[in-house]
Amino acid sequence: MADQRPDGLPLVLTTPFQLADWQVQPALDRISRKGEEVRLEPRVMKVLALLAARAGEVVSREELEAGAWGKVIVGYDALPSSINKLRKALGDDTQHPRYIETVSKKGYRLIAPISVLDGPASANSATTGIELFKRPWVYALSALLLAVVSVAYFFSVWQEALISQSSPAAEKRLVVLPFVNIGNDPKQEYFVDGITDDLITDLSGLSSIVVISRTASYRYKGQEINPQEVGEQLGADYLLEGSVRKSDKRWRINVKLINASDGASLWAKRYEDTETSLFGVQGEVARKIVEALAIQLNAQDKQRLSYRPTTNFEAYELFLLGQKQFKVRTKEANEAAQDAYRQAIQLDPNFARAYGALAVALDVYYWRGWSDTPTETLDRALEMARYATELDPGSPQAHWALGYTLLYRKEPHKAAAAVKRAIELAPNYADGYGLLALINNALGEAEAAIKFVKKGMQLNPHYTWDYPYNLGRAHYTLGRYQQAIEHLLLALDRNENAVSPRVYLAAAYVGAGQKEDAAWEIEQLRVISPESTIQHWRKNYFIIADKKLEKQFLDHLRLAGLPE
Repeated sequence: MADQRPDGLPLVLTTPFQLADWQVQPALDRISRKGEEVRLEPRVMKVLALLAARAGEVVSREELEAGAWGKVIVGYDALPSSINKLRKALGDDTQHPRYIETVSKKGYRLIAPISVLDGPASANSATTGIELFKRPWVYALSALLLAVVSVAYFFSVWQEALISQSSPAAEKRLVVLPFVNIGNDPKQEYFVDGITDDLITDLSGLSSIVVISRTASYRYKGQEINPQEVGEQLGADYLLEGSVRKSDKRWRINVKLINASDGASLWAKRYEDTETSLFGVQGEVARKIVEALAIQLNAQDKQRLSYRPTTNFEAYELFLLGQKQFKVRTKEANEAAQDAYRQAIQLDPNFARAYGALAVALDVYYWRGWSDTPTETLDRALEMARYATELDPGSPQAHWALGYTLLYRKEPHKAAAAVKRAIELAPNYADGYGLLALINNALGEAEAAIKFVKKGMQLNPHYTWDYPYNLGRAHYTLGRYQQAIEHLLLALDRNENAVSPRVYLAAAYVGAGQKEDAAWEIEQLRVISPESTIQHWRKNYFIIADKKLEKQFLDHLRLAGLPE
């Protein structure tokens, strides 16, 4: 193992070095040879620097992700994508590698010789990353860098604290941790996750308690947790944890409510019965939490806790299976999700959430270009979403689905009204605030978008890439290009393959006068999304109601080099 920094992350080679025939300058994110110069994305350079620090060793996926992304949650393909970009820049071949070797099920290894370009002594000798970091001056430099990182981290935490103070917090904050599947069938994982999600949904609808979002909660899935640490990390006062065992037609659920400050159990119970009584148990768990925390409920809260979206267990299972398939985000998985939702509707024609989920799946099927009949697909989505709100006017998910559908029909004002109704029904609906931010960006209401996305971040401390994307897009609209660039880079840190932040980043670079950076972002965009053109994005993706703002945005993209 290579040495590590005090925070446990791998050391990074930060000084210029020679990699076979390439000169590498980590500080400038550039590699060069024989007059040819290639600029790397900062994250791709970080991966190269991590491999260089341990040249000749196998570096695991976990170590590379920790060193390059830190605590940022990234998708599974983020690292392979960075490795592929690095290989392309170096002119490497995966079948006959000269620079980077993939070691199956273990990680990656830098196999080309390297030498550090810090003086005559090292210019002619291949120096490994481990030997380099035994030098005293490098320890000093590492300590200095750690201090800078620590200050930056402190500032980010302080900034988030200011955001959380921007709106009054509820008295109590709860996180529902992912329930554990203690059965022997991994195919039941979606069922267990569904129970967790429904509890989060039920409790998020209460006006007198803040429930941390699913995204933040699921960060702890499969981990041994310390209640005090989780409470501190998420700003939660209480934790709900549980386990589920399902076998044939019977199930067993164990639940426990914990005080995050001292780890003490406030309430615990085991439920065991047949499928038909599951829905009543879910409602009872929510009511017991309310009692244990002495939460005052208004009439609407009481009505929400007593309502179940379906009492047909088979329909409920199919709905949960559809939710699992939908998250895969491929054409085949989307079609499988649609089939599952339709089967659920056949079993329970009054299952409003299944209609809303089908509408959203159809929306995605439309804008990803998978449908042979796009107009009919979008019309069908609107029909499903409207019917969901008619069946269950009290369902925040149904109104969210309607808002999502109306946005992709380029009716942002109607979309905003639908999502606002969802938030009225569920005041702590983080994704509701996130969608409102996107809608307000479409309307050119940048200040409102910033307000909504910050509220969503407060409810979802481990937010996904689309939150900083919406912040960056709002600052771009306001002409604050440097602030826009900072937030859009954060969005790409969370998902470097997300195309929307990269397009807006290119436009922001043009606005800031950094045309070389803008052109580079367009080059990267064309690698990820070869079909990208001005007309493609204008037609299929970006909804900008203000024509003046739309013209400015498209002009910036043209100046960045995006073809018509």
